[in-house]
Amino acid sequence: MSYRQPKQMKDGALELNQTLLNQSLKRSSQREATQQARTSQNLSALTNIASTFATQAIAPKADGLAELNKDYAKTTQKLYKKISSADYDTGFEGVDKKADVFMNSVIDDYYGIKNNIKNMKDPSLGMKDLANIENMIDEYGKGVSNMLAFNSAIKEASTADLNSGGKLSNAGAPSSQLQIIRKITGGGEEAEDIEFKREGNNIILYDTKSNTSLNITEFNKSQDRGEEYLVYAKPTEELTTGFYGDIVKNENDEGVYNPTFITTGANDTYSMTPKQQVDYKNSIMGDDPLKPKEKATGGSFRGLLQGDGNIAESIWEDQMYDAGLVKNEWPTGDDPNAFNGLSSDEIIANATRENATKKDKEIYDTFYDEFYKPALNFLANQSLEAGAASMQITLDDPTEDIIDQMEESVKDLEVEEEKLPEDSNLPNLDDRLLKLLKVKYGLSEDDQEKMKLAKSGDEVEVTINGKLTKIRKT
Repeated sequence: MSYRQPKQMKDGALELNQTLLNQSLKRSSQREATQQARTSQNLSALTNIASTFATQAIAPKADGLAELNKDYAKTTQKLYKKISSADYDTGFEGVDKKADVFMNSVIDDYYGIKNNIKNMKDPSLGMKDLANIENMIDEYGKGVSNMLAFNSAIKEASTADLNSGGKLSNAGAPSSQLQIIRKITGGGEEAEDIEFKREGNNIILYDTKSNTSLNITEFNKSQDRGEEYLVYAKPTEELTTGFYGDIVKNENDEGVYNPTFITTGANDTYSMTPKQQVDYKNSIMGDDPLKPKEKATGGSFRGLLQGDGNIAESIWEDQMYDAGLVKNEWPTGDDPNAFNGLSSDEIIANATRENATKKDKEIYDTFYDEFYKPALNFLANQSLEAGAASMQITLDDPTEDIIDQMEESVKDLEVEEEKLPEDSNLPNLDDRLLKLLKVKYGLSEDDQEKMKLAKSGDEVEVTINGKLTKIRKT
């Protein structure tokens, strides 16, 4: 029998059963479809109700949070863009990479603070911290610009002549800070010495080799205040050379030299004997040889060494230091241990006032011997040597027959007797010469010691009137 085409029963029973089955299946399908439709509608309604309630509860918060996050992103992105700009670059990959790492960590702190402001008891403190960080980032960008400009100036100054006005002064910004500026803006291996640190709201550039630092914030503030961060050595040679011509020329006839200071030789040649040189220096310093107990007034150099606008500190710490004549700093009042914290002008003013105390005068005496007179001698020698060279006037060598020359220069003076050190061991050295050296020329204790230790026939280098001079011990 084929199941695909079953044989029909003659009485119609099979057809009836099939009809009933079909009807039953149809009703069942209809019920199922209806139930499914009803269930679907119920689920849809429930979903809509839930969505409505959810939207009403979360939407405002979600919108606020989205806006807040958007603000975070904008501000943070702005800071990232700022530190990535050319204004924050030194032009050297190693330095800029270090700076980027450091600045990124600062921005991370910024984001962390801002993200937690809502949890702070006093949000205003958080806002203040954020403002400080933003300012700190701005300060670094400003600092980069200032340092790049200064590096060019420092480089140019490094090759300048001391009396050109373009040489950096030892009395200016600390050289350690200038080195940091040079290293960080110069690149190369030395730039690796510099580390970035944060102290409070300040960015610190720290030199690991010298253990010194540069505060970027304070550095920028000095520029904003118009302070002279790069201080240059004050030139004096041109001025002191001019003084020479004023003194040696005849007041009534500039074409004729003053015979007090200039000796006329054959064929219109001119020279200065050692005595004339001493006389010239005494004149320009305001030192009267007829009054050996009185101190020099300063003469032509008074304005350079005292009073408003004086440049004594630069003369001492730049020119005289460069010549190897001094080691200690000029008294400016910054060191409380030097002259009781008094500046040179204060020392002079105290000692010259009507009611000056014994202590005031003692301080001045020390200052005069150790600072003022050596500075005068230096300027006098500069004037003498540069001035004579500019006018082609020969300076006779003072080391020739030194004893006779020095005796001649002070033969009319009444030299106050001074006792020689008890341990003096100079049997072959003229006692009068030593007295002259000490009284007239300010022979230092160190130089006196050299004279003691020298053997007969030895040449001893001493400082006379601020000038190195060789004397042969007899």
